[in-house]
Amino acid sequence: MIKTLIIAAITCFGLVIILSGCSKDKKVNPGRSEGDYQNQSYLEAKNYATIYLDSMITGITDGFALRTFDGASPLKALSDSASIVYDSSSFWWAIYSNSINGDTNAVHSDSIRFELGDLFSRLPDSFATTGIDNRVKTAFNITLDTSSYASEFTRDVHLTGIQGDQVTIKIVSSAHVDLLLGQSAYGQTYTDSMTNIIFNKSDLENELVPNPISGSMALGMLINASTSDGTSNVAWTITITFRVDGYDAHAESGNNYWDWQVNYNG
Repeated sequence: MIKTLIIAAITCFGLVIILSGCSKDKKVNPGRSEGDYQNQSYLEAKNYATIYLDSMITGITDGFALRTFDGASPLKALSDSASIVYDSSSFWWAIYSNSINGDTNAVHSDSIRFELGDLFSRLPDSFATTGIDNRVKTAFNITLDTSSYASEFTRDVHLTGIQGDQVTIKIVSSAHVDLLLGQSAYGQTYTDSMTNIIFNKSDLENELVPNPISGSMALGMLINASTSDGTSNVAWTITITFRVDGYDAHAESGNNYWDWQVNYNG
C-alpha cells in the first residue's frame, strides 16, 4: 500500500555529501543575511524539499484512496503477506515484514485505522468513513567489508473530513540515515511536520497531482560528515506555507536564509 509513503525516507548519498559541505559556522546569530541563490548546498536543499513534498502528496492521495475499499481490508487487498493482524479492541490493522538477504536486512510495519465520526470502524466505507490514520515504520541495513548503510524511518499520517468538501491532513515523521564509506562517515537526521494541510476533496478525486490550498510544512535536517578533510555539522530548516495558487518557502542554514515561491500554474 504505502510504498509511496517511504520514498523520501532513504536519501541519496550525493545529497548528504553535498549538503555537508555547507558552512561550519556554529555561531548563534539571529540576524541572518540573504544567501547566494546559486549556492550548490542551497540548490540541493531546495531540491530535497521539493522531492519530499512531491512524495508527501503522492502518499496523501494513496491514503485518501483507501476509503474506496468498501467492506475489505486494504492491507489484505494490496499485500500477499500472511503477517496481517487486526486488533478488535483498538480497531488497528497491521502488517509486518522482515526480509534478510545476505548482507541486507529490511524491516517494515504498516498500520491503519478507519474513523467513523467519533468512533472507529473495522473496515472502510466510501460513503461513511470520515478519517484515516496510517502509521509506517521501516528500517533498512546493508553491511559490507568496508562500507555500510543504515536507515530508519517513521511516519504518522492522519486524514479527516473525508465526507466533506475539504480534507485536512496532519503528518509527523522522522528519519535517520548513516553511511560509512571506508574511513569516511556521513549521517543525516530529519524531522518534519505538516499541520492542517487542506486539499479540496474534488482535487484529490479528480486531479492526477492535487495540490494543497492551505496549511504549513516544517522540515528540519541535520547533516554530519567526518572525512580525512575534517568534520562538519550543518543544520537546515525549511518552512513551506501553502496558499490556493501555490506556496511560499523559507530556508535557513548557518547565518543565511533563502526565500522562494512556487505557483501551481507556473
